[in-house]
Order: sequence, then structure tokens, then C-alpha cells
Amino acid sequence: MKRILILAAALFTACTAFAQSEYNLQRRSLFEVLPVYSSDIVFLGNSITDGCEWAELFNNRHVKNRGISGDRSGWLLDRLDPIVGGHPKKLFLMIGVNDLAAGVSPDEIVANVARLIDRFQSESRWTKIYVQSILPVNGESFAKFRNHYEHGRQI
Repeated sequence: MKRILILAAALFTACTAFAQSEYNLQRRSLFEVLPVYSSDIVFLGNSITDGCEWAELFNNRHVKNRGISGDRSGWLLDRLDPIVGGHPKKLFLMIGVNDLAAGVSPDEIVANVARLIDRFQSESRWTKIYVQSILPVNGESFAKFRNHYEHGRQI
């Protein structure tokens, strides 16, 4: 029985990882073809960004959601071309909590955010960048995010 439970847990973990990577690839592919213009306001980040209808919330068709659930700062750097190339008017960035959950050091997260800012400053210097704080995750009430809520001090 114990072996069956371990096998089931491993299978669940593998399926979840596959589903997450498939979702990530779908969103990245979509964002590569959706245009970003110089009049746009881009929200870039992970599930907190991904999970909102920003254009509707602000009643502004120039607001673009470029969030991907589960995204990390290093992965985000790999998908900047369409955003930087569009020279958006403003960029709101919230990234890092998934990095912490995966064991990435705060120093590495800060370095990745600095690389993103450097890229915009050199290739889209008129884009105004807003780096948003990583939100703390209150843990005990949400079993789903166990790896997230132990990082309050790091946040």
C-alpha cells in the first residue's frame, strides 16, 4: 500500500509539472504573437498577474496582461523580446515568490530584476518601470502553497 501511495504521489507531481510547463509554453507562444505598442501599459509577472483581467479592471484597452502562473525571474528574462520590442509606456513587474519557493536566493532574484531593468533602460528607455513588492503568503490556511509561505523573512 505504501508503494502505491508513493507511486501515486510521484505520478501526480509529474503530471502537475507537465501541465505547468505546457501552460507556460502556451502563454509564451501567445505573448510572442500578441503585439505590445508604445501606448501600452504592461503587467508582467507570475500567477498574481496572470490571474487578473487588468484591462477590464482599469477599463483601458491599452493595459496588457503578460503574467504566467508559476513563472520565475530567470524564466521571465527569456521572454522579454516582444515586450521590450514594443516599447510600452509603462511596465508593472511582480516576480519572485516562485523563485523563493524553488530555493532561488533573494540575491539572485534581485540580480534578475536588475537585468530586466537594465534591458529596458538600454532598449526601451522611455518605458517607466514599477517594481512591485512580492506579496507575503499566509500559509497555514492554504495547504496548496506550502513552499511559498515559509519565506516571509526573505520577502
